[in-house]
Amino acid sequence: MNYLRKPFFFSAVALAALIVLIESGSPWLLTNEPNTQFLENIKTELPEGSNVGEGVSGLAVPALALLDGLILLTVVLMWMPLLITDRIHAKVQGVVTLFVSVSVLFVAIKTIFYAIASLTVMITLLTTPIFGTIGYLVVYGSFERGSAAIALSSLMILKIGFAISLVLAHQQFLQNKGLVLIVFSSLLATMVVSFLQGFPPLILVSITDAIAAIVVAISSVVWTLLFLRGSIKSLYGTYFKTVKMTK
Repeated sequence: MNYLRKPFFFSAVALAALIVLIESGSPWLLTNEPNTQFLENIKTELPEGSNVGEGVSGLAVPALALLDGLILLTVVLMWMPLLITDRIHAKVQGVVTLFVSVSVLFVAIKTIFYAIASLTVMITLLTTPIFGTIGYLVVYGSFERGSAAIALSSLMILKIGFAISLVLAHQQFLQNKGLVLIVFSSLLATMVVSFLQGFPPLILVSITDAIAAIVVAISSVVWTLLFLRGSIKSLYGTYFKTVKMTK
């Protein structure tokens, strides 16, 4: 960190935080309002569990916040040695990583089950003629693909800017294979979401969006388990050194 270019590094941290904020706030920005009056007329014909009359928001973009939250955690932990001593940082790093990893893991698993449940409801509606199909088209058939595309394009630009800022801050970040791989995973996940929302016919985008959310959440679970392993090893190492020093 002796040759760290701080303005670029602080820019990377700010961009990482902004990315997570946008992704976390996307359910409020990308919500479709169904035709509730029509739904009330056919409510009794729809399968039980259908959320008639409720706004429908995309699942995939918020799921990206899980993966990018881990990236934000990584750069914040890199930032901490500039604020605190290495001794305190070694103790705090394992605890913070463990807490965040467990939280992200819980939310990721919840996202997977919620997306699977939503996918099941959508497929059931779509394949249940006549009112089920009509209900699906009214509730899920008008996905805000344009707004989602704008959000995803903005996120991709911010993520590229984050990666460039990180490299400009210190070229040795490229030698951190874990950081490079998780940033690449985030970019790839964003492209997968963009493809699954942009390629299918509009009436099927809600279904492919749920599939994209499952893919992103599973990727987040894999990375979270790696973070958990690292935090446990860090805590064990810190504990072992503390015990050794007290003897």
